Amino acid sequence: MGMKRITKRGGNGATYCDCLDGCYQGCQKVLGTLAAYEDAGLTPERVAELAEAERDGRLVVLPCKVGDTVYFVPEGAPKIADSIVLGLSYEISTEKTPAKTWVCIDPEGRKGLEICELIGETVFLKPEAAEAALMERKDR
Repeated sequence: MGMKRITKRGGNGATYCDCLDGCYQGCQKVLGTLAAYEDAGLTPERVAELAEAERDGRLVVLPCKVGDTVYFVPEGAPKIADSIVLGLSYEISTEKTPAKTWVCIDPEGRKGLEICELIGETVFLKPEAAEAALMERKDR
């Protein structure tokens, strides 16, 4: 997915504003975009590093982080439960299988019983998704 450029490069490498909307509006777009990058703490070097990692297939955006709450349906339980993410594991996609993200949780809250579950199949990021899985289980 590409973005629409708001700058142009001249033959000598100089940068110009794409002023199709007039110079003032064009400059406002450039400044707004630059401010968004700066607000995010990005530098041109970091953006280049992330772009290269994405091109190489090394950039993965995980659906959650350690410490987040996830939701699941305990076996035989009449309602959903939640747990804190203790760890994450990412399985890259191949020609035959899609990428998968596993989360390690302590479903009993006993600080020691750790299991890994697959996000979207047995563990869910939103309680509504876990509720839907519970309803599906009840319908079987």
